Amino acid sequence: MKRYYSCHKPYTTRKRLHLLYRLSFFIAKLFTKKSEIRFKEPLPEGEGVLLLSNHARDYGGLGFAFNYKRKFRAWINAGLLFVKRFPDTLEKDTFPNAKGFKRKLLRLLAYIIAPPVTAFFRAPEGIPTYFDMKVRVSFEKTVETLRSGIDVLIFPESEFVREDKKYINRIKLGFLYSLDAYYKETGKLPKIYPVYCCKDLHIISIGNPIEYDPEAQVRANKEDFGIRLENAVEGLALELPPHRVTPNGEVPEGVEILPPKGLKGFLFGDEHIKKD
Repeated sequence: MKRYYSCHKPYTTRKRLHLLYRLSFFIAKLFTKKSEIRFKEPLPEGEGVLLLSNHARDYGGLGFAFNYKRKFRAWINAGLLFVKRFPDTLEKDTFPNAKGFKRKLLRLLAYIIAPPVTAFFRAPEGIPTYFDMKVRVSFEKTVETLRSGIDVLIFPESEFVREDKKYINRIKLGFLYSLDAYYKETGKLPKIYPVYCCKDLHIISIGNPIEYDPEAQVRANKEDFGIRLENAVEGLALELPPHRVTPNGEVPEGVEILPPKGLKGFLFGDEHIKKD
């Protein structure tokens, strides 16, 4: 019996076509400005690598989906993949400060749209990201993906700003446990490729690989390794012409928040951010 990858269960016995997603993807790509992907060096053929990127809000994931030629799986919030988890995830991420009737209305809307939205997010076959004891599933599927020769894309940028960094926030290092597991199973030292996604210039820069040695990092300070990764992403940003910052979470000094307008603003409280 052939087994196919599944992001919401151990595996599936038949290949999913996801025709609605493919059609939506094709149409969206027609109306999306093409981005340039720049490589410091060619990526290894037949080998899955880990790509560590800033988030750049919606641009990070979409930029890769529309322009990256190699097959990859991105870490996706598990709350977007399961109907039962979806309402809480939507509430936390999009309308945490809503009150009264608006909050009840949005909560009802979340339950209504949960089935089609979660089905849509399952279509890219991403790696579910858990923030509880099920996080081991995230690590297992990351190892499975890398061993299959498929790249893994992660956005571990937190909401905490580094005072000495302009383009990248502090990086959360929990993903390293998946690389520990990969090394334990294969004996190979995984390589991390730093990535900077620039929404303003429509450029995605992929830097030189940083080798991760789990045994060495046990003896050293993992926080120092995280700073090394942050410096690599920041360095890619500094190589580009001056451009607007697309912050994640906490807003750096000099960035103005513009209030949302229209139905989208009422429903989701989204913010448009620009650099002075």
